[in-house]
Amino acid sequence: MRKGLRALVLNTAILYIVSRLIPGVAYSSVKTLFLSSLVLYLVNLLVKPAIELLLLPVNILTLGALRWVANVISLYLVTILVSGFTISSFLFNGFSYNGFIIPEIYFNGLMTTVLASFVISFLSSILFWLFR
Repeated sequence: MRKGLRALVLNTAILYIVSRLIPGVAYSSVKTLFLSSLVLYLVNLLVKPAIELLLLPVNILTLGALRWVANVISLYLVTILVSGFTISSFLFNGFSYNGFIIPEIYFNGLMTTVLASFVISFLSSILFWLFR
C-alpha cells in the first residue's frame, strides 16, 4: 500500500516536472495530472510487463538497446487512455552558451513522446532511488 502510494506521488511529481521541461507535454487540469499519474502507474504495473515480454526477442538481439520502446509504448497508452493529457509536437528554439550551440530542432509527436519517455525514465530512476 505504501509502495503504491509512493509511486503515485512520485509519478505525479515526475509528470508535473516533465510538463514544465518539455513544451509538447501538457495536461488540462490538476485532476487530469493525478488521473494520468494513476494510469501511468497502472500501465507500468499491468501492461508494461506484457510489452516487455513481447519485445524480449528484439531486446535480446539488440542487447537491450531497444528497452526504451516499452516506455514509449506505455506513455503513448497513457495519452490514449487519459483525454486531457496530451503529447504534441513543438519547436525547440535552440541554445547557445559560450560557443556551445544546439541548433533549432522540430520535435514531431513521436519524437516528443520518445523525449518525454527518456526524461520520465531518468527522473523516475533518480526520485525512486532518493525516496526508497
